[in-house]
Amino acid sequence: MNKKFIYASLIFFILILALMGAIWVRRVIISQPIISNEVAVTIPEGFNLKQIENRLVEIKLAKPNDLANFEFSGNQPPILSDKPKTSSLEGYLFPDTYRFFKDATLSDVVGKMVGNLNNKLTSDLRLAIKNSKYNFHEILTVASLIEKEISIEKDRSIVSGILWKRLKAGMPLQVDATLVYITGRNEIRETDKKINSPYNTYFYRGLPKGPIANPGLSAIKAALFPKASLYWFYLSAKDGTTIFSKTFEEHNRNRAIYLK
Repeated sequence: MNKKFIYASLIFFILILALMGAIWVRRVIISQPIISNEVAVTIPEGFNLKQIENRLVEIKLAKPNDLANFEFSGNQPPILSDKPKTSSLEGYLFPDTYRFFKDATLSDVVGKMVGNLNNKLTSDLRLAIKNSKYNFHEILTVASLIEKEISIEKDRSIVSGILWKRLKAGMPLQVDATLVYITGRNEIRETDKKINSPYNTYFYRGLPKGPIANPGLSAIKAALFPKASLYWFYLSAKDGTTIFSKTFEEHNRNRAIYLK
């Protein structure tokens, strides 16, 4: 038999064995479950601190009340410099989808979320913050109000203009979302407006004590770049549409029409 033929046959046989072996290994790998040492969690825009904590508790990265009582062991990130010491991290945990190691500490988790907020602040946003009459904590507070009150993005800058204008004029903001934050229920009662809370924008003039949720980038931009208008009032109709009014009388008429 020709030696070249024997040699070629041997090479072909070896290649066939190698191919079959590769296929077998691939099948074994595919059939085995993929075990990851990471866990993913999604924090939607507008989630408050308690809602975020509940998500973290579900994936065993936190225990109840951990976030409310959290303090950085060393120097806190500079982005928290305007946050009053008595305020929580509400507003500073940027909503996003995160991956954490299963053995991550709460400090790792919080640091990543706060760091994400810091990274989202582009140079133009930082310049707007620097040129503002308000500090970042106050801006983030207004952003949280916008996040919870208005879902239509194009209306957010107009509402931002209304809130800043009312604040400057010394008018109460009367943001319903602050009442929901205080009571924990979506239904608003007239008695809620008389609750003595630093977050109650019906009871107190000015901004609430701090953010009422963790706003996304859209709401932060709206707070930083308000749109001037002739409007002083707004409401969200049952279908989510934003209805604007120039006078209190017009606002009351719109309430009767869109909220009945």
